[in-house]
This record gives sequence, structure tokens and C-alpha cells, in this order.
Amino acid sequence: MNDSTDNDQPPTIDCKSLEKFVVEFLDGQLPKETRLAFLEHIEECKHCEEYLQSYQQTIALSKAALIEGDGETSTAESAIPEKLVEAILAASRKTQ
Repeated sequence: MNDSTDNDQPPTIDCKSLEKFVVEFLDGQLPKETRLAFLEHIEECKHCEEYLQSYQQTIALSKAALIEGDGETSTAESAIPEKLVEAILAASRKTQ
């Protein structure tokens, strides 16, 4: 990513740097310019679009696995370790 503070050049995001921003993007924590660059890259790169979808599916499946029999979400849901999500995604990429 171009970390230039020059306002004339918006940040650019490539495939490698996109991974660094996924969590912040999903949490709505990216600055506006970075979010726009992220979305622009997703629109142009099918691989990264699929990566983002896979990441979102992994989170959804992890949360679904924590739902207890009474339909309530367990308190552990909010404590899903980011490293676990990253490991699951890395393993899924290796099998593709």
C-alpha cells in the first residue's frame, strides 16, 4: 500500500496489503480513503473478492458453531481469536 501522506494521491492497495486491512474493513474501522481503495481493489481483483467472501464465510461459520441449543449466542463468540480465523483461512487456501 502507498502510505503517502500527500492528499493528491489516494492510497493504493494491492493483493498482499489487502490482507492487512480485512479485519478493519469488516469492522468499519478503515479511514475513508483506505476503505475506498480497498473496495476499488476488490472490484478489480476476483482473487481478493473471493478471499474476502471466504473470510466472511469463515467468521459466519465460526459464529454459527458457537450458537447454543437454545438459540442464544455464547459469550465466547465475541472472543474468537483472530489468529484462529487466519489459520482456518490459510488452511482453506492450501486446499484450493
